[in-house]
Amino acid sequence: MNEFAKNSLYARVDGVWIEGVFYLMELELIEPYLFLFTSASARNNYKAALKNIIESLKVK
Repeated sequence: MNEFAKNSLYARVDGVWIEGVFYLMELELIEPYLFLFTSASARNNYKAALKNIIESLKVK
């Protein structure tokens, strides 16, 4: 995950282990349906996390 999505707020990795080797089947970095409508605190937490990431990326 650090190689592909170090600063992501959401990521899902699907894969299988076959004879000790991990085979990546899907790397999802964008989820359009995060269930943010189910909880005001979820929306606020996600908004705060996005704001923190954006602030950290600004040139100082």
